[in-house]
Amino acid sequence: MSLRRKGRELALQILYQWDIHRDTSGWLEDFWAQNPTHAEAKTFAEGLVNGVITHADELDRLLGRYAEHWTVHRMAITDRTVLRMAVYELLYLPDVPARVTLN
Repeated sequence: MSLRRKGRELALQILYQWDIHRDTSGWLEDFWAQNPTHAEAKTFAEGLVNGVITHADELDRLLGRYAEHWTVHRMAITDRTVLRMAVYELLYLPDVPARVTLN
C-alpha cells in the first residue's frame, strides 16, 4: 500500500470521528498512539484532516450544490467524509492528479 493511500485511510478514520464529535481534542493523540505509521503517511493524513476541517463549510456547500436529491447531512458519514476528502484534494492539492483522487 502506498504511503498516501495509507494516509487517506487514516484521515478517513479521523474525519469520521470528527464528523460525529466536531472535535479532535482528547482522542487524536490516542489515535496516533494506537495507529503508529510511517511519518510520510501521517503527515499526508494530518494535512488532509486539517484541510478538510478548515474548509468543511465550503466543501459541504459544493457537495450540496451537486448532490441531487440529497442534502450533505443526509449522506452516510463514510460517503460524506470520502467526498469531502476528494473535493479537498481536487481543489487544494494540485500535486495529486485528479485521476488518482477519483480512483
